[in-house]
Amino acid sequence: MDIKEIKQIKKALRDKIGRKMEETKVAMFPGVFKRIPNFVGIAEATRHLNELSEWRNAKI
Repeated sequence: MDIKEIKQIKKALRDKIGRKMEETKVAMFPGVFKRIPNFVGIAEATRHLNELSEWRNAKI
């Protein structure tokens, strides 16, 4: 699999998740496409993310 195929797969997955977020009404302003989405429950999700050792140990 080359980088072009990987990018196509990633875009298809982002689009599928974005559509599902909009269909289920969890997407919030300003939307989910072409950005990191804002969604219902984001504060709780952030708290859970901060509990993951993988997140805390990430080097960014």
